[in-house]
Amino acid sequence: MNLFHARPGPIAETQLAAAQALANAAVMALTQRRKYETVRQENGQMRQALSSHVVIEQAKACSRPAYRSPWTRPSPAARHARSSQQKINALPAQITEGYLPVELLTQ
Repeated sequence: MNLFHARPGPIAETQLAAAQALANAAVMALTQRRKYETVRQENGQMRQALSSHVVIEQAKACSRPAYRSPWTRPSPAARHARSSQQKINALPAQITEGYLPVELLTQ
């Protein structure tokens, strides 16, 4: 932070103290802004994770009763998603929306 004075000569102690207080407040504001942005980003990541979890649980509920597939090992549909390089959350969405071919679930 730069300090400018209207007249030549030293700056008074009271002015220096006020300038220091303003500089400290600015540092605190910038630090709080960074923390806010970090928390906001983490909140978005948590929302995405929760949304993906909900879709996965919906897919499990849709496919388990119909096909009696155990979830202890990757299903043929999960292997298909991996081999076709789809995002993991695309598979449950395809199951719940009925877009995944039935033969992938019954292989």
